[in-house]
Amino acid sequence: MKDGFGYVFLSPILNFYCQGVFDKYDCNLICLAREGWILNKLFNSIAIPNGGHDKKTTYLKVSRTLLFRALVNDQYAWDLATSSEFKGTIEQLLVKRFGLRQEPLSDVVPQAVLNNKIHLPNDAELVIKSITPYLSALGELTQETRQGVTAYLHSIVEKTGDAKWLMLDLGYAGTIQKLITYIIGKDTDGLYLIATSAGEHKVGNNTANMRGLLKENIAWGQGYEVLEKSLFLETMMTAPHGQVVDIRQDSQGEFHFYYGRKAPTQLYAQDLMAVADGAIEAVEQQLRDGVSFTPEEIEAIYHAFVTPVSAIPSSVRHLFGIDDDFSGNGVLNPLAHFGL
Repeated sequence: MKDGFGYVFLSPILNFYCQGVFDKYDCNLICLAREGWILNKLFNSIAIPNGGHDKKTTYLKVSRTLLFRALVNDQYAWDLATSSEFKGTIEQLLVKRFGLRQEPLSDVVPQAVLNNKIHLPNDAELVIKSITPYLSALGELTQETRQGVTAYLHSIVEKTGDAKWLMLDLGYAGTIQKLITYIIGKDTDGLYLIATSAGEHKVGNNTANMRGLLKENIAWGQGYEVLEKSLFLETMMTAPHGQVVDIRQDSQGEFHFYYGRKAPTQLYAQDLMAVADGAIEAVEQQLRDGVSFTPEEIEAIYHAFVTPVSAIPSSVRHLFGIDDDFSGNGVLNPLAHFGL
């Protein structure tokens, strides 16, 4: 039943995404973060047309939290980190969005600053002004992370050669793409199901170009259902290992990855993988049969599953819970959140 849910719910969306990637086979396909796990698994299972049969994707084990942590002493990261919704204190922002621990924070930032209550993005200027005097000290706390992340990303640059990176992810603002572009110092492209800010973005001396397959330049709160209820899709496309929160490189040059809290999708990883396997098997069959989907059909299928109470089968309902610490929400259950 779990693989059957992957077949009917996930496969049309993955099929639609595949069709958008096929004409970009000359790029290095770089699958990002949690949702990139199933994309990497998918593209390594199917034959990419137009002579790209031996093309393999690269999976980057990264997250927004990890990259912000690595760049905590950099003004560019703060400009991005304060641009999206967050409600709490500056201390909670540093813990949940930058992945820092509470204990050493009070040694380098006065508690009076940490206790400031904020609501982003309205208080972005206040946060940056308050934290700027302590960036250097915060950078010392995360020095090993910064070294590990930088070495890891540049090791992938070395492996992939000169071809441009096409980053593959679910969406939306392209924050991970921008942060990676900033660190590696190369122009990048990004292909998303939904791009809330499509087009070319200046990142230091480089550009990050973004494109959305299903929808572009649609903002949260405008009622676009695939975006507003994207937690359902994010949950089913989440990597079984969860969110990467740290990377360290040892003296032998090996990289070690550390993960965040376990949400239901990690606790029941075998069930999540059954859903993924069912979806990929379906996409393989659809591609062989020449089946494709229009944007309107994808929106209609998504609506059918995220609206009525009975559409999500009981055999997979225990999987719907995802770590949303980045927004300060902890583990979110979309079924409860949307009253299903």
